[in-house]
Amino acid sequence: MQGRPIKIAVKDTVLIKGPATIRLQDGEAEVLGIPLSYEEPIFVRRNKILPIEPITTPTYITATFGQSGCILQKQTKAGTKIWAKAKDLLAPTPPKVRRLMIVGASDSGKSTLTTYLLNLAVAKGIKVGVVDADIGQSDLAPPGCVGGAVIERQVIDLRDVKGSVLEFVGSTSPMGIERVVIMAVRRAVERISGQQPDLLLINTDGYVDGEGAEYKVKIGESISPDLILYISTEPRSRLRERLIERFGVEKVLTLEGAGIEKSSSERAERRMSQFYRYLKQGKVIRRRLSECKFTFLGREYAINPENISTTGKLEICDTSDLTILSSERKLILPRRVLGGMFVGLGGEVIEGFGCVMQCDEGDKIEILTPLHIFQKIHLSLIRLNEKLRDERIPHRDLNLYTEPLKKEDVC
Repeated sequence: MQGRPIKIAVKDTVLIKGPATIRLQDGEAEVLGIPLSYEEPIFVRRNKILPIEPITTPTYITATFGQSGCILQKQTKAGTKIWAKAKDLLAPTPPKVRRLMIVGASDSGKSTLTTYLLNLAVAKGIKVGVVDADIGQSDLAPPGCVGGAVIERQVIDLRDVKGSVLEFVGSTSPMGIERVVIMAVRRAVERISGQQPDLLLINTDGYVDGEGAEYKVKIGESISPDLILYISTEPRSRLRERLIERFGVEKVLTLEGAGIEKSSSERAERRMSQFYRYLKQGKVIRRRLSECKFTFLGREYAINPENISTTGKLEICDTSDLTILSSERKLILPRRVLGGMFVGLGGEVIEGFGCVMQCDEGDKIEILTPLHIFQKIHLSLIRLNEKLRDERIPHRDLNLYTEPLKKEDVC
């Protein structure tokens, strides 16, 4: 199929939405800091948007589009040019700013900026670590997880990299479980920092409204960034005000937003593709519930806990109510909720993922997973249907009104 010829003026940027194949025909251009070559085409994933930017002269490219792929727009004020202040941070080698936290609303361009800075740094021989804390649209891990990796090559899409560090959260939204997410981000940052990168980029989720502003401040407090890159999408922002108030104006660099809003169907399709990526080639593994350890939202549980001071009791019940109930000492799990639940698997660290097929009325659980050996099952609030579309499982904390007190608890 012959590609569509496109001319790009020096001052312009063309945004290409995939699926597409891009070939350089004449001139010089780059995508996210990577120079285009005449020999190697650029492949753009479905619904992925990439900016094509001339360097010094007008550029001619050809683009071959798949279904729904297109030229999104051609304009002057777009692409990575608007992030010149962030680019300048990498001028010294090694960079003086070693830990960057990137914040902003959904679709503001956080992942694009993270990838751009990664590519610029790698081109200078800088060892780069990336922590992806966007648990709803994660690149380095499946949805519901914080992923991290030390990356030594330039990439067009962070999904081309699998995280070497995985922290399981168990939800695609941080709302209501902010403490769990903050702890997971902190652990991932500590583990990647242990590999001694020269530059660490921490990308965050788009939860910024309401309690989201305070949540982002608490993430900053837990990981101590040298600088916070705030991507602005509105004239006034409570988040920006709180970041400056807490960390000081000298530690908050405001950048212009460069994202394109995704539709809800595009978001769902992206999550589905990530679930498939980590579950493909899976086989059904059977385990006895009594032989497994469990975690849920950062807490440890077991069918028969040996030490009730450190491990809560897991109870699986047959009920029409599909709400998970939990406290530090007890987790009540409706049996029907387990079918389709996305889970993390491993030992002391996450080693793989699975989807629960069924939990019988005895002591057996069946999990579809590529992993063969695991000792711990990390439960979640994510349920997958046959097409890997996800839905949120309802959850409620146990309290004095929902959890009967034992006699020894009454004074």
